[in-house]
Amino acid sequence: MKKNKKYKKIGFCICGSFCTIKNSIEQMKKLKEIGYEILPIMSFNAQSKDTRFGKAKEISEKIENICNKKIHYRHTCNHGGKIPS
Repeated sequence: MKKNKKYKKIGFCICGSFCTIKNSIEQMKKLKEIGYEILPIMSFNAQSKDTRFGKAKEISEKIENICNKKIHYRHTCNHGGKIPS
């Protein structure tokens, strides 16, 4: 893939669709590799529930390592709060 210099930042949200988290993380890695700065965001359930698809703490650590940023946690998607830059 070619690096896209026009768009460099993206918010990447992981929610409670646990069976898709592994594939989502792979896509996150690809975005990072082509030069995107990623703001990781996780829903309350995704950041707190251990499932057969993985432990919440391990998934969160993996995401933070890929993005080199702390995860912004959200309790709902429509609370009206602003995501910090």
